[in-house]
Amino acid sequence: MEEIWKDVKGYEGIYQVSTFGRVKSFKWNKKRVLKQNIDRLGYSRVKLYKELTSKIKTVHSLVASAFVDNVENKPEVNHIDGDKRNNDFDNLEWVTRVENIRHAYSKGLIKKGEHNGKSKLNEKQALEIKRLLSKGLYPKEIALKYNVARSTISEISRGKNWGWVLLADYK
Repeated sequence: MEEIWKDVKGYEGIYQVSTFGRVKSFKWNKKRVLKQNIDRLGYSRVKLYKELTSKIKTVHSLVASAFVDNVENKPEVNHIDGDKRNNDFDNLEWVTRVENIRHAYSKGLIKKGEHNGKSKLNEKQALEIKRLLSKGLYPKEIALKYNVARSTISEISRGKNWGWVLLADYK
C-alpha cells in the first residue's frame, strides 16, 4: 500500500501526517520526518510548533483526523488491534468513551472492576450506584453509603469508571 500524506488540521503547510502514522515537518523550508516520543500511557506523540507556541499531539489522533471518517462525530480514537503504537489509519476508529473502555477490557488491556485490585466496589454495587444516580440521589449521599470518595461516584456517573456497566443491560 502506498503512503499518503495530508496536512495536519490547524497546521496546514507546516506539518503533514501519513496513512502509516508518520509526521513530517516543513518548517524552515526543510522537509523532515519528526521523531516520535512515547508518553507515560504508551501513546506515540509529537510536538508541533506554530506562532511561537508548541502543542503536544498524539499521533493516532492526527492520523484519525486526517484519514478516518467520523460521520457520527465520536470524540475518541481507538486502536482496533489494541497496540497503541500501531498508528496506521486502517487500525484506527472513532468511538465513544464507553466503546473505548469496553474495547480495552475485551482486549485485556485493563483489568475490569473488582479484578483491578484497587477497586472498593464490585459490579453489583456499581450498578446500584447508577440506579441511585438515575433516581436523583446526591453523589455525596451515595458516597457515604458505599464508603467511597464523592469523586468516585462522579466518575461512575460520567462513565469514566465502571463505564461498561449499563442500566439498560440489566432492565
